[in-house]
Amino acid sequence: MIFQCGFSQYDPNARDAERWVGNVVTDRYVRERMMLYAQNNPKRYAGWAALIGTIFGLPLGTLLAVVLEGWPLPWPTALLPITGMGIACGACPATVMFYSLRRIKPLPPDTDLAQLRTALKLVGVGVPGADPATNALAARVAEQTLSYPQWTKTITVGFLGLTGLGVFVTVQRIQDDNAEALQSGAFTLYAVAGLVLTQVMAARQNRNATKLRDAVLHDNTPRPNEEPER
Repeated sequence: MIFQCGFSQYDPNARDAERWVGNVVTDRYVRERMMLYAQNNPKRYAGWAALIGTIFGLPLGTLLAVVLEGWPLPWPTALLPITGMGIACGACPATVMFYSLRRIKPLPPDTDLAQLRTALKLVGVGVPGADPATNALAARVAEQTLSYPQWTKTITVGFLGLTGLGVFVTVQRIQDDNAEALQSGAFTLYAVAGLVLTQVMAARQNRNATKLRDAVLHDNTPRPNEEPER
């Protein structure tokens, strides 16, 4: 199946998909194109996510190794945080993405991008618009949003673990009069803020998606060329 992609055509089964992905950055509908690409090509999208995540994760791992071990880095001990961060930023998110995408029914790859952008906005605010076709698309997007694994308990446990670790290290450093207690304290606050923000944003997203889906499903507004119910 072929559909237009800005300046070129894209075949989901073609081998030059990588070149198409590179052209996405020149387009105004980046989010929408990547959404359709991910849903219709979950394996390939997860592969790209793993590669990009690893590229960003390795420098972060190197920075973490410097913080933990000092400079110059003691090899091969320093490989542990570097490799761990690369896996955490690459393979782990890609696996979660692939698992999540396999749980939803993908939108057609030839979905109108302007209409999809409007539908995403409607889902974000939880209120239907005036166009029935866009509302129907928004209801499908809302259903997808609610179908994604929420990982609420896993995320909560993870952030609480980081918070507990940060509190423990901070207390130990304060007792030892270690000047690095401020750093570990900042890390603890970061973990707490991350927990609160992720939970609040996820709850708001699901609440608005549910509101829009229910509003569209129970919409009895007469359409053009329709007789109102008597």
